[in-house]
Amino acid sequence: MILVARFAAAAVLNYGFGVTLAWLLVPAEFGTVSAMQNVLVLATGLLSAGFPWALAKRLAETHGNPDAAKPEFRTALVANLGFGLMLAVAFLAAQLSGLQLVPTHSLVIDFVIAVEMPLLAVDNTFGGAAAGSRRFAGLGAMTSGEILLRCSTTVFFVIVLHAGAGGVALGFLIGTIGSALLGVRINQGLIPGWGPLARLSFLAASGWIWVASASMTFLVSADLLGLEEVGKAAGVTAAVLAGYQACGMLARASFYASSAVVDAVFPFIVRGGTRQEKHHWFVAAARWVPLIFIPAQVGLFLAPGPVLRLFLPHHYASTQAVLRVLAAGTLGALITNLLMVSLVAIGCHRQIGWRMFVTAVVEVIGLVTLVPDHGALGAAYAYLMASYAGVALLVPLYLKAVQVRLPAPRRLAAYVAGIAPTAVLFALAGRSPAPLAWALIVAGICLFLLPARRMRLITDADLAVLHLLRGRLKIPGDRTAVALAPAEGPISATMLAPSPRTPVPAVASAPDGERGEGGG
Repeated sequence: MILVARFAAAAVLNYGFGVTLAWLLVPAEFGTVSAMQNVLVLATGLLSAGFPWALAKRLAETHGNPDAAKPEFRTALVANLGFGLMLAVAFLAAQLSGLQLVPTHSLVIDFVIAVEMPLLAVDNTFGGAAAGSRRFAGLGAMTSGEILLRCSTTVFFVIVLHAGAGGVALGFLIGTIGSALLGVRINQGLIPGWGPLARLSFLAASGWIWVASASMTFLVSADLLGLEEVGKAAGVTAAVLAGYQACGMLARASFYASSAVVDAVFPFIVRGGTRQEKHHWFVAAARWVPLIFIPAQVGLFLAPGPVLRLFLPHHYASTQAVLRVLAAGTLGALITNLLMVSLVAIGCHRQIGWRMFVTAVVEVIGLVTLVPDHGALGAAYAYLMASYAGVALLVPLYLKAVQVRLPAPRRLAAYVAGIAPTAVLFALAGRSPAPLAWALIVAGICLFLLPARRMRLITDADLAVLHLLRGRLKIPGDRTAVALAPAEGPISATMLAPSPRTPVPAVASAPDGERGEGGG
């Protein structure tokens, strides 16, 4: 709940920040900012892959014991910082040689972006340590503090100082510095001093995890960079890039929300003593896909017009087709990410490494093939193909790793029947004027609650929390506590059920002294 609340706060700030820049900057300048942001997103993904994930896994295995994991922490910090410095040098070389990953001729902007990369390396290492030691409140403070500091300083630079894209770059840098300083405080007791480094097995595992996680980051960020680079010959302008980035912000909201849920269950999957327990924690995250994320992406696919009119200026109204394809692709991307992170926690490092690399190759082929003829829509289709290639490659691996089977056809048919009335209302909303459109969208969401409860996607535990909150609002001082299981209902027992010889336990076990309310 802490990480989901962190995402909710971050989403409000992040998307409000993006929309504000879309209004404050002209399309050409916003396109430059979009390219800069995607370079930093790609750098963050590369620097959060590998060592931070391996460190989080090691800390989870040692139950947060600072002494047991200090060699791994030391190795992750030094190696990731060195990697960040390499990326900074490579970026500056690319900009000065004319490759122009960010379409700007400002040396100040290039330098600020380069300085931020090694800071991102340190920041992401601290974030991995906080996640692995289950310091979720601190991890939430790092993310929310970074976004709040970045948004406030950037808006000041753009509105008051009229600094344009340079002010945006400086705001990003200040936000990263603030997050890294928070990470130092949050990881007190874990950060090691001088001493021995980790064994080669840790480096080998980190390498495969890096390939998998970096490929995932590439999947969700390379489409815009590919559109910029491959589309130059096809006449793709900064305004087209701005429209694509604006649609990406809306379409990928579900991906980042699901990432918060996956991050929360990662240390519990690592520490699961049996395949059944690991799968039980996987289901704790997976059940939100049919409950929240599929309806959200169906709404974006069927009713892109009302969403664009509400969140973006009128000159982005022509990007509806791009938003549809990106919404469909994001559904595949979030499922791929859920499977990838869970398989990392289980320990299938080498198997997921090469499979995720294949998804990156699929996206590159799609970009090179489709962007010259179809522009922004071609980039969106490349993202779509790579996302579902990841699903196709990882689903069989997960089923084999934990010995479970796919959902029964009748369960899938029941879900399709349950969401069909909602989809009809969303489709009508896409063809209606604004006030009526949003009334239909709200009605569609409410209509889905009934079949969701009937299919037990909304569980008794969920309702218990709502009843508890309502009771506390009525009776101040009520201290009744409710302990929640990670998952409940047919989605864990039937839709993703293990083989009959390995039944799923009713409640996933936790180490002695650590169950409590926080594990639920």
